[in-house]
Amino acid sequence: MRRLLVILAAGALASCGSSSGGGSSSGDNSCGAVAPCGGNVVGTWTASNVCITGATSTVMMGTGCTATTSASPSVSGTATFNSDGTFTSTTAIVVTTTINIPSTCLSQGGVVLFSCPELGALISASDGDAGATAACSTAAGGGCTCIVVDNGGAVASAGMYTTQGTSITTTDSTGGSAPSVDSYCVASGGSQLHLISSSTGVGVDGGPTAATVDVVLTK
Repeated sequence: MRRLLVILAAGALASCGSSSGGGSSSGDNSCGAVAPCGGNVVGTWTASNVCITGATSTVMMGTGCTATTSASPSVSGTATFNSDGTFTSTTAIVVTTTINIPSTCLSQGGVVLFSCPELGALISASDGDAGATAACSTAAGGGCTCIVVDNGGAVASAGMYTTQGTSITTTDSTGGSAPSVDSYCVASGGSQLHLISSSTGVGVDGGPTAATVDVVLTK
């Protein structure tokens, strides 16, 4: 399960700078609004929503150059927690990030540095994720609007889990990830499971970033 949360957090932090806070969600008003509460996780759950809160919505790309970002994540798949302490999961995450880059970021000393298509190719080449693509087009009034789609693909895991208080610990026996401890809450009368993870990092301008990811699963 940790790999799902890491993928999501990475997607959030990839578009972070160190300016004003923001958030994103694929629906469901409870997403990101439920505190860890524990509960009985036994059963088969279907991933229905994911939201990222605390991610910054602006990126400082240089002097006089501030780009705005917004991320739209979506999640699919299932997770089964058995009464014998074993679990299996198969999940997939897609994060679509829109980056609005003003025309001041595209030139220096009156010389145009990049066209929008060239910028899209540069973003794709530097993203570092084989599942990511980027395309940039000319925005009204100049500048570029870039759409970055990070498709992490389906991730399968299986192993053992334990719960204590509001924490769930999963150990992936497939060797795909290290044991992890995350927060969780079984809410809405037992029909929703919130898996909550926090992550910190460094933005493109060197500033600290932080994001909380809430993956919502339903029975």
